Amino acid sequence: MIRLLKVHMCALTLGLGLSASASAAEMRAFHTGEVWTVKASPPSPMRVVIGKVESFHGHDVCHVAVTDVPVPSDIPLPESSTTFGHMPFDCSALGTSVDKLEQTGVTPPKSFANGYAAWSEAPEGLFTIPVSQAIDMMFSAIRSQQKSAPAP
Repeated sequence: MIRLLKVHMCALTLGLGLSASASAAEMRAFHTGEVWTVKASPPSPMRVVIGKVESFHGHDVCHVAVTDVPVPSDIPLPESSTTFGHMPFDCSALGTSVDKLEQTGVTPPKSFANGYAAWSEAPEGLFTIPVSQAIDMMFSAIRSQQKSAPAP
């Protein structure tokens, strides 16, 4: 399942549009090690951990791990929550997605380093949509993969 997520992560980040237009209040300066809550209704246990901030083709990119992501009941994972170890976001899109800074000085999960390294070797784009929408797309891709996979 983790490999499946990695494959879909690469496919989904290529050319994602829907540019986020952030108001002045949503423009934030993000820093490595920050943990943010995600705007959601109803409130979500998801957290965004900033692993790295850099420039990429004229965009400020926030490389994040999204932790404590509730797994939909139709996705066959043994746990009720999961972590997406590396997701590159345009920082302005991320600014529209997060709510409150909870912590600083946090090290991202171990899966972040591998995901970031893979992206760095072959950068295929970044998310310019809200975090919750990107997570929904990831789960939709998993559902599609499950439907097209041959039966055992």
